Amino acid sequence: MQGFFRAVTIEHLDPDLVAAADDSGQVCKRTPIGYDRTMEFFAAVFFADAQAVTRMSDILMKVHDRSYGKNPVTGNDYDANRSLSQLWILVTAWHSMLYCYEKFGPGKLSRDEENEYWAQMAISASFQPIRQEDLPTTRGEVQKF
Repeated sequence: MQGFFRAVTIEHLDPDLVAAADDSGQVCKRTPIGYDRTMEFFAAVFFADAQAVTRMSDILMKVHDRSYGKNPVTGNDYDANRSLSQLWILVTAWHSMLYCYEKFGPGKLSRDEENEYWAQMAISASFQPIRQEDLPTTRGEVQKF
């Protein structure tokens, strides 16, 4: 839960993500449902089989498909299914889960475990409209991103 809360907080540093969430109005109207579904999606990514993740990813894409427009603050076009928007959400979630695991759990992963962790993030990215060549593959690349 701590990782999820941290990720959601950091995700809101993206003004286009904020515009998409604000424009849909669903965060205010259906807060528990939205956050429950998001938690279910990330739980599936971490623990479920490919079939379950694919099904949930399809649902996520359909929900996000309605969220596009012009950011009234920045003037940028936003699209919740844009590759870089999905990448931002993915990376903040994976980094937050690792950060909280290490901070409040048993401590840092070994180098091999951490390499495996980022490799698993790349696999999870394949279920979303994320370009593999944009993925950070190390902690340093994640922090730079």
